[in-house]
Amino acid sequence: MRVAVLTATLGVVLAASALNLVLGGLWVAGVVSLTLWRRRMPSAAWLVLVLTLAAATAFSRLGWLTAPAARSYEADELAWLGAGLWGPAPPARTAESDFESRRAALRARLARRRQMEFRVTGRELGERAALAIAVSREIGRLRDRAPAEVAGVEHAARRLALTLTAPEFRDLDGRATRLAEWFADLDAHFTAARDAADLDTAARALEAPAMAAVSLGALREDLARVDAASAALVRALAGQSVGVTAAGRLEYAEARGELVVEDRYAFTAPPPVRITRLDVRPLRKAAIGAGSSMGTVQTLAYGLGTSELRELGGENAIAVETGVARVMVVDRRTRPVTPVPIRAVLRPIPFHRLGVPSDDGSPAEFPIRVALGEAPGVEAGLQLAVGPRRLEETRLPGYAFHDASLPGTLTRDGAHDVWAPADSQRAAAPAADLRLELVPPNRLLRNRAFARLAPYLYVPNLTVTLALVGLVALTSILTRRRGRPALPPAGSEPGR
Repeated sequence: MRVAVLTATLGVVLAASALNLVLGGLWVAGVVSLTLWRRRMPSAAWLVLVLTLAAATAFSRLGWLTAPAARSYEADELAWLGAGLWGPAPPARTAESDFESRRAALRARLARRRQMEFRVTGRELGERAALAIAVSREIGRLRDRAPAEVAGVEHAARRLALTLTAPEFRDLDGRATRLAEWFADLDAHFTAARDAADLDTAARALEAPAMAAVSLGALREDLARVDAASAALVRALAGQSVGVTAAGRLEYAEARGELVVEDRYAFTAPPPVRITRLDVRPLRKAAIGAGSSMGTVQTLAYGLGTSELRELGGENAIAVETGVARVMVVDRRTRPVTPVPIRAVLRPIPFHRLGVPSDDGSPAEFPIRVALGEAPGVEAGLQLAVGPRRLEETRLPGYAFHDASLPGTLTRDGAHDVWAPADSQRAAAPAADLRLELVPPNRLLRNRAFARLAPYLYVPNLTVTLALVGLVALTSILTRRRGRPALPPAGSEPGR
């Protein structure tokens, strides 16, 4: 019996050590310390065991033995101890690192400006401008219902027409080509810069006055005025605006090595306004920009009103001649993904980190055309801005979830772990650098028992401390040698 209990105790210690060497090291240190103490006090092991059991009972009634808060697998006990004793180490700063940081910041600013300028091509800007001018010619029939708003649309359209007749905006494609060359030269200047003065010179070329000769900003501003005036007209006619909501969900198909990102866009128009055309080119362009080098496969589907979803082929727009009050668009992107192994210094088994793509590639706005009331042929073009995509849930293989870089809740749905960000983080999750840490695909680790024990194994906590102390005391008791029987005094007769 004694051998069996000792074997079981050592088995538990070895299993814990295989998962986290810190636990095995603490057990060895505890056994050595208790052995030395037992030389002075033979009953020390029993005293420690009794006190440990009493403390465990008391702390359990007080509710102190709950699971610790989750923490990244990379944050081991040594880092936790060092941060607690000396605080986090400040990052080393040098003149060279400051220079490189500024260079990186300017290049990021250049990338944002390039993305803003080329989010819509010159040809698409021309199409929007032509539609806006055409709408302004037909919209006069609504003057008796919304005179101020109709006048606002007509005024904005006239300003747009004046911009288009300016010599510098007659060739939009040529202007876009010169703008691309401007950005390429700036990028080369940032790369070749050797000091702060070089960076300052190149940075001034990113300012609006310096880019006025090549930027498409003036045309975009005029189109934005037309869009704002058209949106005001819709609100005057219907009492509210045309709206869009965006929600996303993720699924990690581990067997196929794929990450599936599904975004749902719901477009609604208040009566008597109806949606007659929805341009989905922003979704196609976003998929190309976000996954051109990652093998992304995109599938688009749509539903009109309450009808079932149907797949959208190669069309760039959803057109409804009679108009509809609601359009649902589902953008499903599948791309290969390889989790990155992560480990801590004293944890032999590597876990995995799954990087979730942000919504930087998601469209910021959709071109949409709406019919304004019952008058035939009276339509308005809008650029419908999309708010932050709300991440609803992330589906992972069963018992695979370990930790996330954002607060959230975990539920288990059959063979899947379903992690959802907290309500306050749903809009921030897609935009943030969301990272999910996964338990390695091993049946010994992906099970209900390990899922319950994992929080205790990798975060310092009172429960494991008491368990280790108890195992140290039990080991000391079981390995203690029994005293030999005393020898009879010399010269005495046996049996007397």
